[in-house]
Amino acid sequence: MSDITLSVNGFNANAQVSFAGGTGELAKAYEAYGRLGMGVNPEFAAGIFAQHYQKGNSDPLLVCRLGECLILGIGMAQDLPRGVELLKRSLDAGCAEAALHLAECALMGIGGSADAKAAEEFLKKGMELGSLEAKVRLAGLLFERQGKDDLYARELFRESAAAGSAAAAFALGTLFYFGIGTPSDDSQARHYLSQSAQAGIPAARILLAGLLFYGRGGAKESAAARQLLSGAETGNRIIDGISHTLKGNLESEENHEERAVSFWAEGARCGNGESLRQLGMAFLKGRGVPRDPRSGVLLLEESYRNAPDPETAVEIAECCLKGTGMVRDCSRGYDLLNSLKDQSSPRVQFLLGCACYCGMGTAPDEVRGLELLKRAAAAGYEPAAEYLKRI
Repeated sequence: MSDITLSVNGFNANAQVSFAGGTGELAKAYEAYGRLGMGVNPEFAAGIFAQHYQKGNSDPLLVCRLGECLILGIGMAQDLPRGVELLKRSLDAGCAEAALHLAECALMGIGGSADAKAAEEFLKKGMELGSLEAKVRLAGLLFERQGKDDLYARELFRESAAAGSAAAAFALGTLFYFGIGTPSDDSQARHYLSQSAQAGIPAARILLAGLLFYGRGGAKESAAARQLLSGAETGNRIIDGISHTLKGNLESEENHEERAVSFWAEGARCGNGESLRQLGMAFLKGRGVPRDPRSGVLLLEESYRNAPDPETAVEIAECCLKGTGMVRDCSRGYDLLNSLKDQSSPRVQFLLGCACYCGMGTAPDEVRGLELLKRAAAAGYEPAAEYLKRI
C-alpha cells in the first residue's frame, strides 16, 4: 500500500504523529475524526490514518477515511483524483460507506466530470453491501432522474422505511402529502410522517401537524398539532410557510386574532397561499387588524394567483359582485362562481342565485336564480332565506 505517498501538513506522516501501531490507537483516531471530519481532532486522525496506510494497513474503512481526507483536504494537501482512487479501492474491498462518497463525487464532478449514471451504479453497489443509506439515496436519485412516477424508487423508499429509515419515511410521507408522482393519500402520509416525526425530522413534524389540524387522514387533533409545531423550523420557505399558517390557524381557533395575524403575515412572506388568504380575510373583516377591504382584496388576489382554489375564488367573486375593496366587476364575479366545478355550497348557490336573478354579470334568469336561492335556503343558509322573503 506504499504506491501512494501521503504528506500530512507538508511533512511525512511518520514524522508528524507519535504512533503506537495498535488497533486501540486507530479506534481513537476514528473517534477523533468523526463523520466527514467533523470530530474533535480530524487533523490528528488524518495523520494516524496515513501512518497505518503507509505501514500496509489496507482495512477498507481506513482507506475510505483516507480518501475522504484527501478529497476534503483534512490534515493533508487536497488531492481529488487520489482521494477518489482510494474510495474506489475501499468500495472494491467491501466498504459500503465509500459508495456514498463516490456517488456524491460523481454527482458533483469531483475527480472527473459529473456523471449521474455512475452515481447510480455506486449506490447500487453500496445497497448490495447492505447500506440502508445507499438504498435511500438511490431511491431519491432515481426519483429525480427518471421522473416522479418511478415505481421502483417508491418501492426502495418503502423497503427502506420498513427497515427503519426516517429519511425514507419522510420522503414517502411528503409524496403522499402533496400527491407527487402518486395520488395524495392522507392516511399513508400520516403513517410515514409519524415515523419520521418520531425520529425528530422538523419538516415531518410540521407536515404531520397539518394533517392533524385539518383532520386529514384521521381525527382532527389541534392540541397534538400545536405540540408538533413547537420549535419545529426548517429554513425551507415552503415548509416554514406551512408552519406559520398552521400556528396562525391554531391561534384563530382560540380567538387570538392578533396573534393569528402575526403568524399569517410570516406565512405570507413565505408565499403561502393559505396565509395570504387568511390575512386577506382578516383585513376584509377587520379581525385582528383594522378593517381595510382594499388590502384584503389585494392579498386574496395574490393568494389566488399563487394557488387557485375554490374558497379564495368565492371570496373574490363576492367582492367583485358587491364592489368591496375594488371597482365593482359583476362579470368577473359571475364567471368565477360559474366556473367552479363544485357548486353545491349553499354560499355559492346564494351568490350565483343573486347574480342570475338580478342579471349581475350575466343575462337575467329568474328561473335559475330562484332555483339556486331555494336550494341554499333549504340547506339552512340564512342570507338566502332572507333574500327570498324580500323578493
